[in-house]
This record gives sequence, structure tokens and C-alpha cells, in this order.
Amino acid sequence: MVQSLSRRTFLKGLAVGATTLALPGSLWQTGLSQPSSLLAVVKAGPDTMEPTRDNDPNLQVVANIFDGLLRRDPTGKLLPALATSFKRTDLDKWEFTLRQGVKFHNGNPFDAQDVKFSLERLKGDFSEFQSFGGAIKQVQILTPFKVQVITDGPVPFFANNLHQIFILDQESSATRSEAEIAQKPIGTGAYRFEQWVQGSFVDLEANPDYWDGAATIKRVRHQVVQDDSTRLAALESGDAQLVQSLPVQFADRVRANSALKLVVRAGRQAIFFSPKVVDSPLADLRVRQALYYAIDTQAIIKTVLGGFGAPAAQVPDPPTVGFNPDIKRLSFDPARARGLLSEAGFPNGFDLTVDVTNDQFANDVEVGQAVAQFLSRVGIHAQVRARPSSLFFSDVDAHKLDFFIVGWFDGAFDFGRTAKVLLVTDAYFNGSLYSNAQFDALIKQSDAIVNAQERAKLLQRANKLVMDDVALVPLYYEAQVWGTASGLQFQPRSDSWTVYHDLSF
Repeated sequence: MVQSLSRRTFLKGLAVGATTLALPGSLWQTGLSQPSSLLAVVKAGPDTMEPTRDNDPNLQVVANIFDGLLRRDPTGKLLPALATSFKRTDLDKWEFTLRQGVKFHNGNPFDAQDVKFSLERLKGDFSEFQSFGGAIKQVQILTPFKVQVITDGPVPFFANNLHQIFILDQESSATRSEAEIAQKPIGTGAYRFEQWVQGSFVDLEANPDYWDGAATIKRVRHQVVQDDSTRLAALESGDAQLVQSLPVQFADRVRANSALKLVVRAGRQAIFFSPKVVDSPLADLRVRQALYYAIDTQAIIKTVLGGFGAPAAQVPDPPTVGFNPDIKRLSFDPARARGLLSEAGFPNGFDLTVDVTNDQFANDVEVGQAVAQFLSRVGIHAQVRARPSSLFFSDVDAHKLDFFIVGWFDGAFDFGRTAKVLLVTDAYFNGSLYSNAQFDALIKQSDAIVNAQERAKLLQRANKLVMDDVALVPLYYEAQVWGTASGLQFQPRSDSWTVYHDLSF
């Protein structure tokens, strides 16, 4: 039996001592008292203010500046937002009644023209919601506060995705370039954009005219601090009141401090590795199975994540339509892994780069190191390459990586959408070039099914098909871990966003 890896092996070199925090232009220099202002420290910041960018560091910010037609509460329940109600009038038709009296941050009134403009804009080359936008055939304005959306065939999860489809001001956007929109966003949200220093911080100011009531916290600085020890120091010193992605090795230290709170939520986000299936040894199913058998996920959760995680056997989590309880993890079996490699013609292994981010997921570099060590023990010559997410995802998009980390939860709670983003042949984030005609057909078939139970069963079948094919190697569902000041009222959300309007002291 392979000896389990020690915590020291995984985490050596990580500093646990506090350091002096040096944050440029501290928010506290404004003279506002703590109940009126908040310093939130995050590991990764946005690379744009473009509201159609579908990644967590961007959504964390723009979700406070913009509103969608719908929104979700912290539990994931779908609620009205810029639309007060909606109904599905046909398989391919959706009707939305819009909220009246709402204004954008520049004072322009919100109406149906803004909805039409924003939904049609999703098809632009800059958009990461192109597939969703491409499913919209037509947006018809019925009245100034009522629109009908006609989709290109049935899109069952259409409404479930609208909390992250943000509405822009059509009038001002028409006179601004896409670059200007991405630099200085104008929304209807609870916070107005003040300034952004890329890679450093974003300043937000509460919108006093917000349709759902002005936020109690009037100023927010969303500060990027990549160094783990420095983020902890910000919290311990009192400079920061909220630290996202708190390093799990510091959890006990925060628990022991009466001035602080450790906030943990079971995560929806599955962490997995995606194997490139074209022009690679990983094109062989036996090799992909070998990688799966070789990795001891329980050991990674225990030693790298401090227990903050749960093993995953698939991408969707239990609340997601298409989650299949019959899918079970392959057991940790190094001997079976070595046997499969020999059967596939690689008795002496092969070279493999394990690509990970260094700023995206909890202990992502250490997770990559652990995975590489387990693969090395079955004869694969694995090397870890860790880079900032901006560089990493560019190479994913260009299909340059052979075995790379991915984190995913579906904001629409629907595996059909997940498949269209990650796994169907023409999915925009299919960096592994995975292609399975039977799977593609099942996903297309699911779009036309009206009965929710029948559709869920079909998606479960499709889910099992790709997992049996080891289209990806699942590891765990990542727990969400925050550190906060003891006086901050904060409820973690199922989508992992931090919605500052919901916070108070």
C-alpha cells in the first residue's frame, strides 16, 4: 500500500506568522467609521469590469454593480430583481414584467430597451455567455416594461441563469466603446463603481437610490492580496473585516481569536482535472482511468485542505438538475493504475505537466503538487506548473494544456448548462477537446423535454456517460472558508459571491 503523504510534505514552506499589512490608499483614510465602511480582502481580483465575463473574480465585483432580471438569495432560491415576475408562455417563449422606477447610476431610467440591448449584447465576441446569448432568437418589446424573449428552440434553464446576466444602460453604452464599458461600469446595482486599480483594488460606493433599499455599509474596498499570510494579517490587525478564501491552515488560529469569526459553508464547486483527449496519451480511456485510480482524494482533503472539502464523483452537486446519486468514485488503487498504464502501452509512464492556478482555488498549488506526487508513484513523470489565472485560462482556451485544474459549479443549477459550457464538442470552455457524439445528442435531446422529472433522468444518464468515459478526473467539492470580524453579519451564499448589500455590522 502506498504511504499517505504527510501534511509537512504538502504544506512545507507556507508561512503561518502574521506580517504587517501594507495596503495602498487604505479605505480608513476616508474618515468613515467601521459600520459605514468595509475592507474585504480577496485572493484574486477582476481582470475587467465587463459584465459578461463568466468567472468568479469578476462576478464577485460586478454582481454588486449590476442587477439581473432575477437574483438569488444566499440559499440559491430564485427571486425577482429587475423583473418583478415572469412566465413561460410556450416552449420557446418567456415573458418578463419589469420593475418600474429604477435608475442606473448615471440617472438614466431603466426600461425594456435596456433589457433588449443587454440580452442581444451577449452574442458579442467579448462575451463569455455567447452560447446563452446564441440561444436567444429575438427580444420583443411589448410595452416599456414588458418584454418577450423567443429562444432558438427550448432552453429549459433559461430563467435559472438570469441572475448572472446583468443589465446595462442602453443609452450610455451606445456612445461608449466596449473598452470603456469594461473599465467604468454603469449598472443599477446596490453599489456604484468609484475606481479600479487592476491587480490591486476596486472601490465601491453605496447607491443611495437603490430600488431594494440603500446598503448599510456605505463604502467598500475590494482589495486583492495574493499572499496568504498577509490576508490573515489584515484580518488579525483589524484592517480588514472580511477575508475571502481564508487559507485553511489558519482556520484554528481564527477560531481561537475572540475578535474574529470563522465562517464555513459546504461548497457547491467541484474541483477536478481535465485531461486533453487529442494528441496525448490521455486520449486512451485506460490512461484516464489510471490517473483517476492513482490519486488519493481523501488524503488531499485531509492534508492539503485541513478537512475542508468532500469527495466528488461528478461535477454537479446534489441540488443541481442532473446530479446522479448512482455515480460512485473509482477507489484509490495505485496497483490498478499501474496495470492500466501497462495495458495502454505505457509501462514506464510518460511525461505529464500538471497545470494549476496559483490564485484561484484553496491551496491550488499544493493540490497540484499532491496530484503530481500521486501520479509519480504509479510511474508518470509529472511536473507541476503553477501560474496566475489570467495566464492559465488563456492557455486553457487555446487548448495548450494536457492535464489542468478546473473548478465549476453551475449558477443555473442545471447540468444541461454545465454540459454546454464544459463538455459538449463545441463548448466554449472545453479546453480538453473532449467529444462524444452520444453525449452531445443526449444534451440536445434534453432541451426539448418539458417534463422536469423526465429531463432530470436524461441528464443523469448523460452525466453517467461522461463519467464512465472519464471525461474529467473529479477530486472534491471545495468548502467555502471566510474569516470575518466578529461584529460583521455575514451569511455565505451558495454561489460563493459576496453581495455587500446583504452585509452589516
